Amino acid sequence: MSQESSQGQTSRSLAANGTFFRDRMASYRKSIEELEIYANIHASLSDAISGSGRLVDIGNGGSCDYDTRLVREITAIDLFFDEILPGHPPPANVTLKKGSALDLPEPDQSYDCAVMAMLIHHLVGTNVDECLKNVRRALREAHRVLRPGGKIVVAESCVGPFFYQFERLVFPLVSPVINALIEHPATIQYTPQMLRAEIENVFEGPVEMKEIPRGQWLLHYGFKFPCALSPARPFQFCASRR
Repeated sequence: MSQESSQGQTSRSLAANGTFFRDRMASYRKSIEELEIYANIHASLSDAISGSGRLVDIGNGGSCDYDTRLVREITAIDLFFDEILPGHPPPANVTLKKGSALDLPEPDQSYDCAVMAMLIHHLVGTNVDECLKNVRRALREAHRVLRPGGKIVVAESCVGPFFYQFERLVFPLVSPVINALIEHPATIQYTPQMLRAEIENVFEGPVEMKEIPRGQWLLHYGFKFPCALSPARPFQFCASRR
């Protein structure tokens, strides 16, 4: 298999993301249920998607990070949903479908709402510019499957400008080390201003942006980590398709 897939992500990232979240679904769910930051993300997303008719959850990761009862019908898409482990049935109104955020297996203008919950930093290419291209491609795919007036809701871990420049500098050197030492693939985080600008560019309209309170702990590469020592902060972005 070549290092880079036809979808824009490296084959290492594609395989590792699928394996990591498939094999740790139970422990991941337990962590997000226990940590305040994820309760806050859950509450914020639930408020944003409430009342949606048809919702597509892009890069679902085996967990709906919002109250599924607030939506009539949900299609959850991820790379590993043909390998879903038994014992984790989705809610009755959720259909699991295998697919990539960069090439959604859905027709044009078929959803009222699209959600990306902690997905964007996982769309990793071989370098930072390719990572950004993946972000833009995923946003264009979300825009494509939304009906006019439909809404995108993005919850994403973001960093400040200084840390982003540091990440950009060290990513080519550090990502092979991370990939060799731990099962979680290397990721990269962006500033909230960058993500707002990318969403504005695709959706050609205003983007609502807000910071979500963190609490005491969060997960870094699957490990519990003090928020006070982390540069990462969760933000939520909302925009509508014209």
